[in-house]
Amino acid sequence: VDSFKPVAPHSTRVLSACDDFLYADAFTAMLDVAAEVPDVSFVLYNAGMDPHGYCSAPVLAARERMVAQWLTERKLPAAFVLAGGYTEDVSKVVEVHVNTVRATLEVFGP
Repeated sequence: VDSFKPVAPHSTRVLSACDDFLYADAFTAMLDVAAEVPDVSFVLYNAGMDPHGYCSAPVLAARERMVAQWLTERKLPAAFVLAGGYTEDVSKVVEVHVNTVRATLEVFGP
């Protein structure tokens, strides 16, 4: 690849204080926006876990399954990077990051 050029305007939604329902709703809306981007050939998904401060681990796991399913439905190759979720309790960070891997395996298979 010679260079990267965004193919659609960026859409950002900041949720400073929300709950599981609001986060899931906002994320679903973002997938709808992403579905409108034409001619996508590859997705780099930043599986950030910073929302773990205000969203539950099960909602973030559901998000990861939604992303994997979305990619599968569109037959898009993808890679993900793990990011965020910083806390003093490392086991909680590991838990939410492992959910990204689990969701990917559930949808794409071993």
